[in-house]
Amino acid sequence: MHRKDDFLSIASHELKTPVTSLKAYTQLLQLYFKENPDNKRDLMISKMDNQVDKLTSLINDLLDTSKMQHGVLVYHKDLFQFNEVIRKVVDELQLITPTHQIIIEGNEPIKLFANRERIEQVLNNLINNAIKYCPDSKRIIVNLKSNGPMAICSVKDFGNGISKEQQNKIFERFYRVTGHNLHTYPGLGLGLFIAKEIIEGHYGKLCVESEVGKGSIFSFGLPIAKLRTT
Repeated sequence: MHRKDDFLSIASHELKTPVTSLKAYTQLLQLYFKENPDNKRDLMISKMDNQVDKLTSLINDLLDTSKMQHGVLVYHKDLFQFNEVIRKVVDELQLITPTHQIIIEGNEPIKLFANRERIEQVLNNLINNAIKYCPDSKRIIVNLKSNGPMAICSVKDFGNGISKEQQNKIFERFYRVTGHNLHTYPGLGLGLFIAKEIIEGHYGKLCVESEVGKGSIFSFGLPIAKLRTT
């Protein structure tokens, strides 16, 4: 297992450099052709750019997983408004997701002392999963509320749902939900594993409630920042 983890770490690092170069060249192409638009060509370059982004995301997941397995993932924490982060993530995803309506409910003003970038990563993962696994249901609800000393954020979809047997496994490394249409859901099975590790690294908990055919609710709790009073 250690050799496998070491291989993944080395391979991911080696892939990072050429993929970064591909991204840079793609952006240069977009700039180069900006003054002479051509719909077919621009669409092809845009698709190429999207595929590079997907590859970058997969490599980052492998690197994160390797760091977590070796206990070297560091969280640089600061104070921020959790509700503002939720609004930012939802607005950005809504812009590129015309097929679904992402609704924010009960977005209480709550402050966290955490790694903002990593919390955004968790939210992005949960909302993107909701989009991916509910192609026929166009509504996703994101909720934030306080419960004593904890901030509770949930992402609710009305899609395929997850069986009881698989709910205990979905947070495992490289695990992917099985089913007759599995081939339609690409990925390495690392997103929820990483999300769980990030939340637990912030002294929180990530869990799921789901019923097949009725959708899922992924919720995570994080300690509310304790503000000093003078």
